[in-house]
Amino acid sequence: MGVGGEGMAGLIPKSARRTGHAADASRGEARILDERHANGVRCGGRLLEYLGSGCDLDYSLAACLIRPPGGTPGGRARRAAGMLARRWPRCVLALAETSSTNEGSGRLAEMPPRLSGRGLGVERPGERRNTARMRTLLHGGGVLDARGGSVSAADITVEDGRIVEVAAGLDGDEGVDCSGLTLVPGLIDCHAHMAFAGPDDSNRPPTYRLLEAAPKLRRTLQLGVTTVRDAWGADAGLRDAIDAGLVAGPRLLVSLAQLCGTGGIGDHFRPDIGEYHGVLGSPHLPRGVFDGPVQARNAVRRMVRSGADVIKVTATGSMTKPQTADLLQVADDELAEIVAEAARAGRHVMVHAHGARAAEAAARAGARSIEHGARLDEQAAAVLAETGTWLVPTLLASQACENPQPDWFPEAQQTAAQAFRWALQADVPIAMGTDCPMMPHERRLEELGHMHRLGMAPPDVWRAATYDAARLLGRDDIGLLEPGRRADIVALRGQVTSLDDLDERIAWVRKDGQLVPAGG
Repeated sequence: MGVGGEGMAGLIPKSARRTGHAADASRGEARILDERHANGVRCGGRLLEYLGSGCDLDYSLAACLIRPPGGTPGGRARRAAGMLARRWPRCVLALAETSSTNEGSGRLAEMPPRLSGRGLGVERPGERRNTARMRTLLHGGGVLDARGGSVSAADITVEDGRIVEVAAGLDGDEGVDCSGLTLVPGLIDCHAHMAFAGPDDSNRPPTYRLLEAAPKLRRTLQLGVTTVRDAWGADAGLRDAIDAGLVAGPRLLVSLAQLCGTGGIGDHFRPDIGEYHGVLGSPHLPRGVFDGPVQARNAVRRMVRSGADVIKVTATGSMTKPQTADLLQVADDELAEIVAEAARAGRHVMVHAHGARAAEAAARAGARSIEHGARLDEQAAAVLAETGTWLVPTLLASQACENPQPDWFPEAQQTAAQAFRWALQADVPIAMGTDCPMMPHERRLEELGHMHRLGMAPPDVWRAATYDAARLLGRDDIGLLEPGRRADIVALRGQVTSLDDLDERIAWVRKDGQLVPAGG
């Protein structure tokens, strides 16, 4: 063969061979040889491979120069040329144009620059490198189509935090072997409370509560949940800190404080001390209590002013207090005004409603979603289906508990299971939500198993936790593994038809293309 390891090494700037840095290559005014090197290339349709000879392993590359006899350089040669050019900007790549006798004249092809002076090192979890122009290739695994439920063998390329291509036989600047793994979209929890205080934290300053949320956010992200709609408790500052990279966690859509009528969930009042903030309240969140349509409108505006992405309102009491779970605590005109004002501000409305009649009223008022719906009946399910209102069932809160079992749990478990079956039968649109920390945050993936156990097929469970959840949130940049969407990707061991022990089967998680650090 006309070019061995030394010959191919000659095609790479010496500084890059020595240090692996494209920046060194640029400073050295690297020119990849001259015509004599190209003339010496002997291809004749044979594959020339160079794998790290004289180069750090993390800068290994395969340079493929193929020319069929009497033909032109093949597609693999052109792809390899592009890969080389992306690795070393402004380099000149020799492409052989040999004759059928393997002896011929060469030409030098200068490839356009792609990177901007940063080397291609081994990826480190959580490292924020200047990789905006680097293309990562995830290859060798299966890819879940969350819309249709099928899994197919395909590669995914990721660049600048977005998915570029999903197909077989793709190329990239760095490769990640996904053999034996199934890649699924980042999960979306449409109902959680990431900044609720612990039972002993009611007298602590608000800053303690926000800092206490940091490990919960980090663990949630490690579990493959890359987006959370916070249903009360987190403020806009926590959302923005995550977006800025100051705190590790899923991206948040925040509702701030829960709207309610006087005496509802969110009106913290005790006869002995009057109003107080308690475990669920916080002095840094806007006040959500209202009476009448005008005050309801004002409450929506306070949330919007403070940065709410969505408006949350409670229409019934709590599942933990069955005597209040069926009571409609908000008037029809109040609900209508909340939905109308939220729409004027470009926000959706999520309604906490356990009772069937409250869920019906909220759906007819134009609410985007019913949260919990633990006491839906067949009639209410039909209304949700008719109006296209989403159900976020939060089964983890009603189907699991930690010892000792509370008195309210057996009834709630039974009624919520039947309500979910009514919703399935009526073809109500369903999105995944957990209501953590009703159960600890680290148990949130059990929600998918509960949905399956109560009658939802595994492909529909994955859809509810990804694509349909994104539809509920009005987000077309997440929820699917397809070009243009954010590179929120979970690598899962085992078959997606099994929803057991998901937390133990996660190999790695990426959010916006960045590898999430495991553990800690």
